[in-house]
Amino acid sequence: MKLTYNPADYKILIVDDAPKNLQVLGKSLKDIGYQVQFATSGLIALDWLKSHTFDLVLLDVMMPEMDGFEVCRILRGDPKYDDMPIIYLTANTDLEHTINGLESGAQDYVTKPFRAQELLARIQTQIELRQSKLHVIRTNSILEEKVRQRTEQLIKAQEQLLNLEQAKGDFLRIISHEIRTPLNVILGFTGILKNNIETEAFIDYLNMLEEAAKRLEDFSLNALLITSLQLGNYKMNRQELNANGLVLNLLENYRNHEQNQQIKVSNRLDQSVIINGDAKLIDKSIQLIIDNALKVSPEDSIVQIDTYSVDNSFIVNVSDSGPGFSKDALTNLFSLFANPDKHVDKNIGIGLALVKLIMDAHNAEVTIANNSKGASVMLKFEIEVKN
Repeated sequence: MKLTYNPADYKILIVDDAPKNLQVLGKSLKDIGYQVQFATSGLIALDWLKSHTFDLVLLDVMMPEMDGFEVCRILRGDPKYDDMPIIYLTANTDLEHTINGLESGAQDYVTKPFRAQELLARIQTQIELRQSKLHVIRTNSILEEKVRQRTEQLIKAQEQLLNLEQAKGDFLRIISHEIRTPLNVILGFTGILKNNIETEAFIDYLNMLEEAAKRLEDFSLNALLITSLQLGNYKMNRQELNANGLVLNLLENYRNHEQNQQIKVSNRLDQSVIINGDAKLIDKSIQLIIDNALKVSPEDSIVQIDTYSVDNSFIVNVSDSGPGFSKDALTNLFSLFANPDKHVDKNIGIGLALVKLIMDAHNAEVTIANNSKGASVMLKFEIEVKN
């Protein structure tokens, strides 16, 4: 933005020991509209500047008692006058003389006898440069204040959000406790009833009741784990883990599963593959993926689990023969309560969101893709390299 320039807004101090020079310069400047004051020596000029403010000083170099160079050095030594433009008036055109003048702190110089138009142009240039600099400083100050205020607002909003997240976590823990307490009673008595009822139909009903209760309990525990990971208050139990043993121990849990015949494992790991992580969380992520694959796979189809190492990475890839993911579902599978169509048992779920959080906590990767038939979920962990 170009600033408007009105000479009447600016005060100039002319310092020269020759009265005629003062008269000629003063008239030229006053005719334009500048406010002008005069000083016939360096000492008088310094006294003027103690009690008055000027936008520019025209300073003669050759003066008795104190020359212009000395006056300029004194002014530049005071922060109050550090940015006030000073233009030397000199009859000496020697290059070394000119350099000495500029090094002492002046912005410009004009040689005598001067041309009025040249002098006026240089005066305007120096004043405009200073005004532009002051404008930038004021603008930056305003922006800094706005940034400071906005930062305070953001900090306050963040604190409120953290308080809200903490309250949400506390609320979820209470709800989970209130859900799991009666669920434990239901599951306990379901087990007792199954051992004391011989009617097959009732046992089937009890099995369905038990499965529903377990599903609700799993949801409650997963929701708590998600909240804990999001808030950053989950205490990771990191340790060196044998990748091969981790997967085989997990698959042992599926041996007595009624769908265990659907699981086919291709294991190409050796005992030396070591990863670093929380065994409970890694176990949970793999379990969630396998459970999801079993739910969507048709009867008599296979859930393929491939485990192998490549490029210093431990890979677990789970493939199913289900309907796969739609294009829309693939864009938000890791969002909480996103609905990836029919791939999660026709229900809105949180499983893949939890898997993503677990992988993020391990600086690991999870990728999902559709195959020619079904879909696959791949987990990729970094292998610990022994020195």
